[in-house]
Amino acid sequence: MNALLPVLILALTVFAGPQEPARTIKGRATAREQVFPRLWDAGRALPDPTAADLRDGDDRPVLDLVKTMTRMSTLEFAALPGTCPAPVPANGDGAAAPRWQRFGDLAADFAARRHDPAATRRLLRELREDHVAIWSELQTWLPELVLADKLDADDWDPDDDDRADGVAFARPWRVRSAPGRSAFWRGLDANHDVHQAVVLVFADWTDLRRVEADYARYVADGPRDLEWIRPRPEFLGNREGEPPFALLEVDFENDLPFPYGTFECHLKLLNRLDDQGRVLTEYYTDSADAYWFTGRDTYLPVRDSKQRLVGFLLVGWLGFDLDGVPDNDGDRRKTLRENLGLKKKWAERVAALRGSTADPDASTTVWPTWAATLLPR
Repeated sequence: MNALLPVLILALTVFAGPQEPARTIKGRATAREQVFPRLWDAGRALPDPTAADLRDGDDRPVLDLVKTMTRMSTLEFAALPGTCPAPVPANGDGAAAPRWQRFGDLAADFAARRHDPAATRRLLRELREDHVAIWSELQTWLPELVLADKLDADDWDPDDDDRADGVAFARPWRVRSAPGRSAFWRGLDANHDVHQAVVLVFADWTDLRRVEADYARYVADGPRDLEWIRPRPEFLGNREGEPPFALLEVDFENDLPFPYGTFECHLKLLNRLDDQGRVLTEYYTDSADAYWFTGRDTYLPVRDSKQRLVGFLLVGWLGFDLDGVPDNDGDRRKTLRENLGLKKKWAERVAALRGSTADPDASTTVWPTWAATLLPR
């Protein structure tokens, strides 16, 4: 089973168009009614979780990782009970200012130590010992988000769940059949669990889109079992002045472990803004070889107290159940870990070569026109 899943990652991340075919993939501004629901079936996309979805089989609560990371991305430390940040001299008037006013300030300190695991661990220890209120708030997530030396290693294996791989998981939520759910979800007789994980990417939107568009990189460094992959020759986007979206379709085939032969997949990917202005990438397949394969990536910008972009908290949701191929939760976690881990690893390498995260967040600079959402820069 594991030989199959990395190819699904490739299909998710080349939606911006591989380097060579990008010259022939054309965008076409399209009226929304020509796309929804004729070409994009929202009933097959992941729904937002309800309160019932966020309870496990033992009726214990399951957190919504997007909501949790949204709060953390803008967390102001002065609002935490007992917070007393270590002061540093302020410029000019000699007064003292907090060392970290918000999560983005602290994230910037970790960004400066990104490729120095010893320095990263020293800063984590300082937080734990000297900044108890901040540590109490962040200790569940922060260590796994900033420790990524295993991810950086040449022999990184996404099958391994390591606390230093830069990918933090929450427990899965479950899409439950309920009134108001689409006929697809009400009629699905398969595993309904949606796995959730997050990475802290020290890069800007251009870096993320650049690696997602780098087909050659995925072929050279990614799955070995890919037979072929080709985006459809045209993507569709919104007309000027209308709510932004961009829809691409991708076909691919790859080898499966013996005795399963090959797997062919037709994947639809939709970029859009949600009602809070956050950038989403949603995807699903209607291929007969899968009962369902559906996911969503949510990009949450992280800014320091001067509103400079530090990076993104990238939250991934993913679930699937393939027809006739044995898959399990380990396969699903491995798929999500590889998807998010490779995006983080490669985008940060591109950012390091460029030298800064200078661009603001996606909602203000990537969406001035629909074409900018997909075409490599």
